[in-house]
Amino acid sequence: MMADYNREDLWDKVRSVIRKDDWYEREDVIVALARHVGFARVTENTSTKVPIVSAARQ
Repeated sequence: MMADYNREDLWDKVRSVIRKDDWYEREDVIVALARHVGFARVTENTSTKVPIVSAARQ
């Protein structure tokens, strides 16, 4: 579950799936990050998205 990752670990993973100076839609980053850490899909479950969005806002 994404909630098991701490914010710093998620932020490191976000940086590994995006390129500097490129623009991304939030949903695209969420899906890319979820796949990067091994999830097959992302549901509308808020508890899944909140840690990712929180990390992305840093």
